[in-house]
Amino acid sequence: MKRFTSIFILITMMMLVFTVSLSAKSQKIRGKSKVDLRSANLYLQSQKFEKALGLYLKVIEETPDNVESLKNIADIHFKFGMEPEEGMIPLNEFKESAVYYQKVKAVFDSIPDWREYNGFEDIYKDTNLKLRSIWAKIFIIGQNELSEDRINESEAIFEDLLLFAPDSIKTYMMLAMIEEKKGDKEKQMKYFSRILEKNPNNEQVIEIMANNFYEKAEYDKAAEYYIRLTVLNPTKVDNFSYAAFSYYNLKDYTKSLEYFEKVYEIDPNNVEAIANAASIAQTLKNDEKSKKYLILAFEKEPSKENAAAIVIYLSGKNLWDDAIKYAEKWYELDKSNKDAVQMLLYFADKANNKTIKAKYQKIFNDLNK
Repeated sequence: MKRFTSIFILITMMMLVFTVSLSAKSQKIRGKSKVDLRSANLYLQSQKFEKALGLYLKVIEETPDNVESLKNIADIHFKFGMEPEEGMIPLNEFKESAVYYQKVKAVFDSIPDWREYNGFEDIYKDTNLKLRSIWAKIFIIGQNELSEDRINESEAIFEDLLLFAPDSIKTYMMLAMIEEKKGDKEKQMKYFSRILEKNPNNEQVIEIMANNFYEKAEYDKAAEYYIRLTVLNPTKVDNFSYAAFSYYNLKDYTKSLEYFEKVYEIDPNNVEAIANAASIAQTLKNDEKSKKYLILAFEKEPSKENAAAIVIYLSGKNLWDDAIKYAEKWYELDKSNKDAVQMLLYFADKANNKTIKAKYQKIFNDLNK
C-alpha cells in the first residue's frame, strides 16, 4: 500500500488515541475476538489499514456493539474517503464511514451511563465531528454532480444524506432545486414543506411557496404565505402588495383594501397602491376612502389620467364644487383639453357658478375657433 501524506499520518495517530481499553462490561471480548482485536490494533499502528479493517470486521461479527472496532472501521473508511487508494470511490467510503459512526452512536444510546466509562467521551465527540465532516464532503460531491448536470446522480446523493442527517435544511433545499430542474413543482413544494416543518420562519422558502401558489392561481394559499411574510418582515412592501392582490383575486375586497392601505402606510409615495385602494374602495362603495385615495393619487402623481378619475368620481357624487376644483387642475395639465373644459361648463351650471361658467365659456369658444 502506498505511503500516505503527513496529514493522514496525523489522522492515523488520532485513531490510535481512540484505540483504548474500554471498561464497560458490554465491551469486554474473549477468545479469538480478543486476539483479532489485538492484531487489528497492531496493523493499525503500522498503517496496514486493509488488514486491520478485515480483523475489526471479524470482531464485530461476534461482538456487534464493540465500540473500539466500530470506531476504527469508521475511521479507516473516513481516511480512504479523504485520500482514496486506486479503485476506491470517495463517496462510497464516506457513506460506509457514516454507517459505522452511526453504529457507534447507537451503542452509546444503549448504554445509559456511557459517559462514566474511560475513553467514551472522546470517542463520542470525535464521532460527531467526523459525521459533520462527512456530511459536508458528501454535500460538496452532490453539488458538483448537479453542476455537471448529472441530476439523477446528484438526487441520489442528497437523498442518501437525509438518511443520516434527516433535519438538514440545506439538503432539502438542494433536493428542491433538483426538482425545479426536473420540472416537478409538486415534489419541489413537498420539500419546501419539509423545510418549514423544521424551520417555520424560513423567509426564503415561505416566499418561494407564496410565489408558487400565486403563479398557480391558488390565491387562498398564496395569501396565507404572504401574510406569514408580512409578520416576519413588516417593512417589505411587496409582501403586503401580493397579499392584497391575492385577496383581490379571491374577490375578498375588504381584505384587499386593508393590505393596500398597509402598503400606503409603509410607503406613502406608492402611487400604484393608492390607486388600487381607490379603485377597491369604489367597488366597496366606501365614499370616504374612495375620495381620499383618488385625491391622494392625483397629489402624488398629477397626471391627466388621475385628474380625470377624481373628476368623474366627484361628479358622480354630485360634489360640484370639488369637481370644479379638480377639473381646473385637469385643464391646467393640458390647456387643449376640450373634455375638461366641457365638464367645467357642466359643473358650473350644476353649481350655479357664473364666474367659472363665464371663464370657461370664453376658453371653450377660443378652442373651437
